[in-house]
Amino acid sequence: MTASPAIENTVKHSAELPAQGGFRTHDRLTIFRLLAITAGIAVGLVVYSPNVDPGNKSPYDVEYFRSLVAASLIGACLPAGFFAFGFRRRSHARLGPGGLLALAMTTGTLLLLPPAAMQGDNGMGYICLRVTLPLMSLWYLVGMAAAGQLNRGAFSGGIPWSERYALYLAIAWLPEACWLIYEMYEEAF
Repeated sequence: MTASPAIENTVKHSAELPAQGGFRTHDRLTIFRLLAITAGIAVGLVVYSPNVDPGNKSPYDVEYFRSLVAASLIGACLPAGFFAFGFRRRSHARLGPGGLLALAMTTGTLLLLPPAAMQGDNGMGYICLRVTLPLMSLWYLVGMAAAGQLNRGAFSGGIPWSERYALYLAIAWLPEACWLIYEMYEEAF
């Protein structure tokens, strides 16, 4: 005896029960998302990449590479909020900690993109992003760890990819955040 197609359809969809307050949908890295991340990194490198003055500095200076990595990470933050917002719209789920971080990163990057594009790597927009994104990532991860939300479960397959992407971005910002804090303490003391 076989079940009717309506019952089989219900059983098949019941495996996709709510995850984090909504219905679980397939949220994974796709070719379109890879292209969006690549385009974001390209925009970041064009707008935020450091200027090299051949007479004053060597292009192999540590500060040059820090600026180049920061420009790449700023660009990678551009599409993160759109991924999280798109997942929320498709699944009607509430955003988790990674999704909120993604929206904050994208909002800050988009708000400061025009001044940075007009002023270059010495403008206030670039300097603010270069300082706030790493420090915000550090503070957010420390807060998640203190609240007990930063564990292996935050990076498991059950968590939507758009949420994990923002957490991976925050982890990528950690070396720059530690370097900035070191520089601040060194200057203060």
